[in-house]
Amino acid sequence: APSGSMAATATEMARFMLAHLNEGEYDGARILTAQAALQMRERAYADRLQGDDYGITFRVGEFRGLDTISHGGTLLASPSFAEMILIPELEIGVFVAMNGGAHSRLPEQIAEQILTHLVGDRTGSEMTAISLPSNELERYEGAYLTNRRAYTTFEKLGQLTSMMTVRATDKGRLMISGSRYGAFDYVGENTFRRVDGDSSVVFELDENGEPWRC
Repeated sequence: APSGSMAATATEMARFMLAHLNEGEYDGARILTAQAALQMRERAYADRLQGDDYGITFRVGEFRGLDTISHGGTLLASPSFAEMILIPELEIGVFVAMNGGAHSRLPEQIAEQILTHLVGDRTGSEMTAISLPSNELERYEGAYLTNRRAYTTFEKLGQLTSMMTVRATDKGRLMISGSRYGAFDYVGENTFRRVDGDSSVVFELDENGEPWRC
């Protein structure tokens, strides 16, 4: 569950996205400085340049090789889910909300289908799947915490919701369950891209060059 939530209409979210795509200004009114709006699109850490990450408020990632900023949403104590994805380079934004149901990733999947239609063949440098032998895939197996949550403060002790479990499959892929779930292909530099979408997972390495497990 989120730390807090509020309800918004699709029209209100469209205005919010237009303001960000216009670097903080909407309909003649400025709600953010251009510098702040652009800073919110940046990755927070220079050593994590591959895969999805979090910057200031937004999740920073890629769609067909194009830079995206996005964020999911839900309401407390309600099976309602939403997804917002923007491609600033193309001045495109998509917002999908769903009331009811238990498939939390459905808005994200619908948004990606809409983006596929809007983007067409305008793509950047896409990541392509690389085949790895089973013994190399198995080195990534185990349990992990993601970089989405803070795990050191008292209020987070009971909310380890970003745990992921990883196992290799006989199809040369990783199957991930938890906060990021699905089948993932290896695309290089300890990075795996989800087979049925454009989100990715990057494994950080310890001082011995091994994936940093729990």
